[in-house]
Amino acid sequence: MGIHLLQTFITSLNDRSIKERHLREFSNKKITIDISIYLYRFKEMGNLLENMYLMCSIFRYYNIHPLFIFDGKHLKNKNQTIQKRKENRKQAQTTFIELKRKLHTFTGNDRINIEVKMDELRKQFITVTKDDIKNVKELFESYGITYITATHEADELCGALNKEVHACLTEDTDIMAYGCKRIFRYFSLMKHTVVVYNMDLILNNLNMTLSDFQELCVCSGNDYISSDKNIFYYYDLYRLYKRTTQTGFLEWLLQKRYISLQDYHKRREIYDLYTFKTTDPFKGIRYTLIKNKYIKKDKLMCVLKKAGFIFP
Repeated sequence: MGIHLLQTFITSLNDRSIKERHLREFSNKKITIDISIYLYRFKEMGNLLENMYLMCSIFRYYNIHPLFIFDGKHLKNKNQTIQKRKENRKQAQTTFIELKRKLHTFTGNDRINIEVKMDELRKQFITVTKDDIKNVKELFESYGITYITATHEADELCGALNKEVHACLTEDTDIMAYGCKRIFRYFSLMKHTVVVYNMDLILNNLNMTLSDFQELCVCSGNDYISSDKNIFYYYDLYRLYKRTTQTGFLEWLLQKRYISLQDYHKRREIYDLYTFKTTDPFKGIRYTLIKNKYIKKDKLMCVLKKAGFIFP
């Protein structure tokens, strides 16, 4: 999910710009959260509402004010990726059912290996239902937690709100191309920590402007467009480009025939998406105050009882 190999690329070149931090350091800060990955992760763990409640409780304990953002309608140029994910989930489920049917024929280590494989496959076809989302929203409303639904992708709105918040919590590397100054990743329910990516330091270490970085990202492939070359290849070309010309990186790639005219236009379209030139992430979004609100205790208890909480 996100820009292909960007995580590997960033960590290989910019270790000083990536630090684990305890949440206590962000008291009184506002953050946006792309909730999608946590919906799937917590449901996969078998306790969606319990872990979402725990997550919110941690934020409230450290006086952090989150804005959870749900995905809206995906953009048309993501249709192919969405369809591919559906096919992969269906294939994983088919393979799981077949292994389950044959499981009784295995013994010893072979059976253990098959069970491990089945567990991996099960995670691949986890689905978040409308009822799941409804229950999570009810939890937020009763617990005084702010949320909104984006017009399109949640990460797009997170990027657009960059100047309004301290950081964005997400596992999607696309957020780096949207220009967020600070990105929180690897949120830990146990340790109360996040890994902080400082994009100003990352760009400084790469000796790149944000615009150059965005052009590098669209060349490397993401959920909207594929690429037969990885980000390391294009970064090597970028360093060559910086020594030879002052035109844009995408234009230079086209001039030197590293990409075709068709590829150029496709990548320019994604670049315009990252820079909000072709979409309005605030369209249809009402102004929302990012602040933890009053807890409706009776309603909260009702929501938690549905999740299996037991109260005296």
